[in-house]
Amino acid sequence: MLRNYVDTLDKSVIWIMGMLSTKEHDKVFQELLRAKDSLYLVPVPDHSTAKPDYLAILAKQICPQLTRIKPEKNIFSALEKATNEQNSQQVIVIAGSLYLIGHFLGNLRSDSSKGHNN
Repeated sequence: MLRNYVDTLDKSVIWIMGMLSTKEHDKVFQELLRAKDSLYLVPVPDHSTAKPDYLAILAKQICPQLTRIKPEKNIFSALEKATNEQNSQQVIVIAGSLYLIGHFLGNLRSDSSKGHNN
């Protein structure tokens, strides 16, 4: 479903992805990744995460035509690099574990509330 939606945008994707160690990583990559996409891999904080270095090797085997495959230390450094890489023909998508998405949104909320107190 996600890939079907992304395909309607007619842009390449810069994926920021983190997955739990218990998931079927190969199937996720086969479903989502396409030639000319980029992939930043991050750990899922506070959970049994799949190692980004391992995921990078697997992603390269499954989709060798990716523009970039880069393990990162966290979602925020990956987002910063993806934003710097992005051009008008690309969209950034954060995907994978819902724990990762929750961590990201929780930190956004925390940063946002700090800004309102000043």
